[in-house]
Amino acid sequence: SSSSAASDVYKRQLGMRNSSFFIDDINKTDNHSLPYALKKDGSDVKTDDSLEHSVRKIPFHPYNTTGPASCINSNLEDMAKWIMVHLNEGRAGETQLIFRGTIKETHSPQMSIPTEGEFEPFVCEATPMISYGLGWVVQPFNGRMMLNHSGGVDGFSTIISFMPKEKVGVVVLTNMITNMLPYIVAFNYYDRLFGSEQVARGKKLRESLNALLKGMQGGTKTKAAKMNLLPSHPLKDYAGTYSNPAYGDMTIILKDNKFYATYRNMKSPMKHLHCDFFKSVFPFPSGDLNLRIRFDMNDAGEINVFSAPMQPGVYEIRFKKVAK
Repeated sequence: SSSSAASDVYKRQLGMRNSSFFIDDINKTDNHSLPYALKKDGSDVKTDDSLEHSVRKIPFHPYNTTGPASCINSNLEDMAKWIMVHLNEGRAGETQLIFRGTIKETHSPQMSIPTEGEFEPFVCEATPMISYGLGWVVQPFNGRMMLNHSGGVDGFSTIISFMPKEKVGVVVLTNMITNMLPYIVAFNYYDRLFGSEQVARGKKLRESLNALLKGMQGGTKTKAAKMNLLPSHPLKDYAGTYSNPAYGDMTIILKDNKFYATYRNMKSPMKHLHCDFFKSVFPFPSGDLNLRIRFDMNDAGEINVFSAPMQPGVYEIRFKKVAK
């Protein structure tokens, strides 16, 4: 299979003998990290909270369902070997595994990234702009070209970063979902290495992340919310199945004059906020997904679509009503 062939390249050519693709591979050894999440919202956790009171162990994410986005299990030693391939322009020892030109192309900016939204916390005086290559975030760091990419899945947050010209890199692996420590450690490493002034980035990054998460819940109350304006249509008009090509189906059910939303085998009550805005909470293992759902209508005045912020920093995702 292609996965076994890739695994052979990792182990034979790169010496990455502790990297694998499946959860079963993790469970074959006792020497592995366990996934954790905060017990409560990050903004509510105090710095003096003990670990046993502030975090909870959660199940491993079913990596096989997310394919190449999160299927590689590894460790610091193996990831350092992967960085060396990039610093050595595609070579592992004396073997040219990847064409030099191909490596250079992956390191080159291919598209710009807006400095607002999800990436806003990572734009500052040291990193004034940001772009995307082929699988790498490309941005300057205090005047030096830095490539990096984060990794995040239920229970784990990571970053791999390197500077091709300076031939240095850093890998930070943590077993906590949605935390900014990997960036703080990586950027502080570069500050120390090049003798730059060390910047206290932790508070800013944490505040920016919490602001993104709270934005999914609607932020402060609007004038319409305070007036408690009623829905524009009879409740039965909102019921039905809504679909998005990437996120799948969500079904809105009306039962006993109450709304329920079903998504990925989960069922959650929907609370009316104001006008055509509703709220629903889906309990994922890594933390609750608080959705502010806004319904819209077509030219005929029929409810035919809703929008919801399915993930931080991404524009609201539109789900279109499926015809009966």
